Amino acid sequence: MRKLDKKGVAAVTLVIIAAASMGAAMATPLIVDAADVDPDSPFYGLERLGERIQRVGDEDQMKERWGEYQRMVAKGKGVGYQAILEEFRDEMGKILESMPENVNAKKDIILWMQRELPGIGEVRLDMLQEVCERVRENVWEHPEIGTSIQGIIGELENLRREIPTAAPEQMEQVRARTQILWGRMGEITERCQYQKRHVYENIDNILVNIGVTINAEVNITIAAPPIDLSARFDEKLAEFDGKLAEVQTKIGELQENSYLKSVVEALVSRAATLRDQAVGLKTTNPRLALSLLFRANVLLNQAEMIIEHAAEWVPE
Repeated sequence: MRKLDKKGVAAVTLVIIAAASMGAAMATPLIVDAADVDPDSPFYGLERLGERIQRVGDEDQMKERWGEYQRMVAKGKGVGYQAILEEFRDEMGKILESMPENVNAKKDIILWMQRELPGIGEVRLDMLQEVCERVRENVWEHPEIGTSIQGIIGELENLRREIPTAAPEQMEQVRARTQILWGRMGEITERCQYQKRHVYENIDNILVNIGVTINAEVNITIAAPPIDLSARFDEKLAEFDGKLAEVQTKIGELQENSYLKSVVEALVSRAATLRDQAVGLKTTNPRLALSLLFRANVLLNQAEMIIEHAAEWVPE
């Protein structure tokens, strides 16, 4: 679908007026939907109506919402359109939770998610850069804070250059390093009492959960489709519990009251919560339980990676 510039919007307006004047009001939302306007367009409500009239499927709606949110972030409007991101998350969750054990039936949608995974990393970087720039504008009387923020922006640019050619293992490192940068910026925004800090953090948490979910589904469906879900679950649970004990030991070696320790502890806490949810669902929904356990392992791997590369990635 094509995007509209000002001339395109004017043209659609004329077509709508013409269609309505001829008694074809029902065609109006279909015309707008075909033109694919963005959420910040005055015609966006008509586009959504067009989707309902055409009974657009869940998968197509999910893809549409993700494309819309990416474009809003590119325009610097990611915070104002958080609801679009939440719709994408909810549509994705609905699709995955209804997925049958015969995952081959849904392989195409998982492959689409895999292709979009780097885009989630880019959106996280863009959102972090946005909060960096907004805070920097308000701390001109504290040049040392401005210098720290500029350093974070420089690291964001380095990560952004790595994403297009990054192999899967490198992308895992990009995600872990992004987590560290969010931790550093979180410490700065807390000191500055930046009021929108929690809004940005909530959006990043949503993006992290989306990325972790897709990563898990790719591993279950594409990398190593399970034959025996129960046996695979027990294997991943043992792997998680063993690594969790190792990571918790290493956390004790980190400096107290450091943002790095806070970042790692938050990842481990979220991973343990997912593990507990997975154990509770093992009997009633084995596939979802396995997916949750994979997600827990992804977060735990990030925590372990951050600890191992702390001297390399974290400045003194």
